[in-house]
Amino acid sequence: PMPTGRLVSRPQARQSETWVYRAHRVYVQFSLFSGDRWVLTAPSPELSDLLEAAKFNLIDPGLRMDAENRLIFDAGFTGDAVDISIPLSRLRFKESDGRLFTVIRIQITVYHNLQKITTLNHEETVSGTEKELRGKNNVSILVPFRPDQKGKYMFDINVEDTMAFVYSRYRRTIHHTRR
Repeated sequence: PMPTGRLVSRPQARQSETWVYRAHRVYVQFSLFSGDRWVLTAPSPELSDLLEAAKFNLIDPGLRMDAENRLIFDAGFTGDAVDISIPLSRLRFKESDGRLFTVIRIQITVYHNLQKITTLNHEETVSGTEKELRGKNNVSILVPFRPDQKGKYMFDINVEDTMAFVYSRYRRTIHHTRR
């Protein structure tokens, strides 16, 4: 039997563009079908909740605080590892069973003489009691990498605080010459 409903075909999009708002963890996709008019085609499910909160100015004060207290870090190269130092005051911790913890996600893209040679992914959990953590200023994370050729190395380092209320990521580039 033939279906009774009418089938509607949608024209193929000539171009699509996705905007990602990492601070709020939402995305929207626009498509250009004909002419010069862009159409919203694929919003993330959280978009309507975010728009509703913005309409009533209900943005959590914690989100504003996180934006002002961005993740900033120092980095260096020791010869066989990338050394990343992050002030504990810049990290957001959660509590579980009387201990505080956070998870730091690191991605390092390594270039040798301006050619990308590898990407290192590292995840580090920092934990301790409030007393233990209060006694520290920074957390130091070593990501192993041993250069095997002479030349100029560049490390493009991205560090993310996965526990932050908003997308908290910072990027830094360091250089090293192996002779």
